[in-house]
Amino acid sequence: MKLNVGDRISLLKIIPIPKEGSRMTFKIIYDLISELSFSDKDYKDFKIIENEGHISWTGSKDKDIEIGEKATEIIQEALKELDKAEKLNSYLFILYEKFITDDNS
Repeated sequence: MKLNVGDRISLLKIIPIPKEGSRMTFKIIYDLISELSFSDKDYKDFKIIENEGHISWTGSKDKDIEIGEKATEIIQEALKELDKAEKLNSYLFILYEKFITDDNS
């Protein structure tokens, strides 16, 4: 799936890390976090700045990230919970549209 800088930052903020679970679940979550994370080169290229909880960047380039079935389910569940709690923002709404179709909601 092609994700831009904003998509990746938003997903990194909502991926739940359980207190307990199976080794496989933790592996899937940590692999996903690793794929979504930014390298030193990304920080430089996109001029990513973190300041008092706010993240800003310049420009954006899509990165093709392979997201498996279980990782997709984890993301979908997190987005559905945020929607139910009425806590979607504009970035999360875009991700909701990317990950959840009317057939799946």
